[in-house]
Amino acid sequence: MSRFFRLAPAAISLFLLTTTCFGGFINGGFEGGNINGWTTTGTAGVVTPAFDIRTNNALKTVSWGSYSARIGDETAWGFTGPETSTITQTAIVAPGDDTDLYFNYAVVALVPTNGGHSTLETPYFQVNVKTTHNGSTTTLYTLNRYSGNPGSIEPGWLAGVNDPSSTYGVNSPGIWYYFPWTQVHVNLGGSGIQIGDALTVEMIVRDCTQSGHSAYAYLDGFGSTPTPVPTVPEPSSFALLGGGLGCVAFVVRRRRAQAAS
Repeated sequence: MSRFFRLAPAAISLFLLTTTCFGGFINGGFEGGNINGWTTTGTAGVVTPAFDIRTNNALKTVSWGSYSARIGDETAWGFTGPETSTITQTAIVAPGDDTDLYFNYAVVALVPTNGGHSTLETPYFQVNVKTTHNGSTTTLYTLNRYSGNPGSIEPGWLAGVNDPSSTYGVNSPGIWYYFPWTQVHVNLGGSGIQIGDALTVEMIVRDCTQSGHSAYAYLDGFGSTPTPVPTVPEPSSFALLGGGLGCVAFVVRRRRAQAAS
C-alpha cells in the first residue's frame, strides 16, 4: 500500500475536524468523547456510532464523526429521572464565525397508545438559536415539535417499534417514533449579527406531561460548515440491500469453491 493511501484517512479526518470548527464554541462536534463545554440539565451524555433499536435500526446514533450528544433517555419521568433535559452553549462571535452556523439533530419519542393525551401533552422537543447584542436577545431560529397521537402524528415523524409492553424502555404503552437527522442552517451574515455578539444554541427534550412516555434527542455536527447528514433508507431499500449482500456472498462462495476444485 502506498504511503498516500496510508495517510489519506488521517488527513481526511483532520480536514473534517478543522473545517467544522466554530471558533467560539467548545467541543462543537462532541469529538472529545464528552460534553465538555456544554451546559446540561436532566440526562445528557455522548454516544458512539450505532443504530437506534427503537427506530427498527433505521436511525444512526451519530451523524458525523465518532460521537454525538444524546439528551434525555428511554425512561419516562413518572418512573424515574427528569421530565425535561436540555443542552446549551453560548459563544462569542469571532471573525470568520459571523457568516453561517450548522448543526444536526434527530429525535426519538414514544407516542402514547393508552389514550387521554392532548397533542400538547405528548413528547416534545425544541431547538433554539439566539443572539445577544448590547443586552438585547433576538431569536434567529426556533423549532417546536410535538409527536402527536396515533392517527394524528405531526409531520416529519417516522414510525419505529411498537412497544405495548415497555420492552424497549420503562414507559406506559406506546409506539416509538423518530424524527430523522435534520440539518439546521442559520444564515448569520443575513441576520445582522456582529463580531462580539453572544450566540446561544439550545435543545430541549421533554417526556409526555402525564409522565408515562419518554423522549430523547441527538445533537451533532455543530460548526461553521455543513457535515453530511445520514439518510433513512426506505423499506424497499433495506430489501435491495439485503438482496445485494446475499448476491455478494453467493459470488464469494462460488469463487472459493472454484479455486478449491
